[in-house]
Amino acid sequence: MATVVDNSISGARSALELDGAVERRSCHSMTVASDKGSELTSSTMLKWQQDRRVEWRYIASNNSVQTGFVESFNGCLRDECLNEQLFCSYRHVLDLIHN
Repeated sequence: MATVVDNSISGARSALELDGAVERRSCHSMTVASDKGSELTSSTMLKWQQDRRVEWRYIASNNSVQTGFVESFNGCLRDECLNEQLFCSYRHVLDLIHN
């Protein structure tokens, strides 16, 4: 839905990014599956979920089978892009990722 470049992503930032993804895709109803990372279980995200009537399903801890597509994408991004470059700034990473 989105590739976010940063060294830390808060619940508020996650909610903002999800709003953008929902708007870009014109979603009217959705279910989100995620791990139980602190940014996705914060009070900000719980309020976002309730305000938008989003169904949320948490995957089992350390179960990459349940998130196979995402794990595969992250592995390819890391191996084929991030590990092959030297970055001098976040802007440099953003330019590479988004172009």
